[in-house]
Amino acid sequence: MATLASIISADLGSAANDFYITFTWGSNTVKGYISTLEKNNNLEVGGFAPEYRANLFVQKSQFTGDGVADPTTGSEITVASSYDSELVALKFRVGEVTITDNATLEFELTSLAD
Repeated sequence: MATLASIISADLGSAANDFYITFTWGSNTVKGYISTLEKNNNLEVGGFAPEYRANLFVQKSQFTGDGVADPTTGSEITVASSYDSELVALKFRVGEVTITDNATLEFELTSLAD
């Protein structure tokens, strides 16, 4: 019986093409897809400040063999391009990294305040 992780891994390429997101940290750029995105509007001095929480899935093979280190908990990443133009240039902090099936990395992200 297929697990959720194996289903996600098997269809990651198709999902990434439809709901792609590329992100950068340091000088590295990687492509993946966001499975969930929550937007909360927090009232701050001067108005509402949106906060985003998301789960990002990336094929682990993008990090092997080329000297690219995996983003770790606490890393800061920036959205370089996305199916949703509202996300471009947003900065996120990696809260948790999970290897779901030894081929897929899942990053739990929280947006950083400007």
